[in-house]
Amino acid sequence: MECANMDVLKISIPEQEILKVLKFKEGNLAIIISGKNIGQLGKVLTILKRFGPKASTVSIQHNSEHTETLYDYTFIIGEDQSEINLPNSE
Repeated sequence: MECANMDVLKISIPEQEILKVLKFKEGNLAIIISGKNIGQLGKVLTILKRFGPKASTVSIQHNSEHTETLYDYTFIIGEDQSEINLPNSE
């Protein structure tokens, strides 16, 4: 299995076998893990990788809204559906 920087590995415990590699790519589900939009969950629309003083960003569709966040604030949690259980935010 090949994986790159920012990809997520789903592993079994305690065996620590790699079950799946979730690629950091457009179309996958992600959660924002830092910043003012922390906890928002949605589909990755675009990934803009920049070099220099401007940070790389990710655009996420959350319900009917679009949120733009920093590349490093994004964590992939699934492809078509979440691979992890998240508590309800209600």
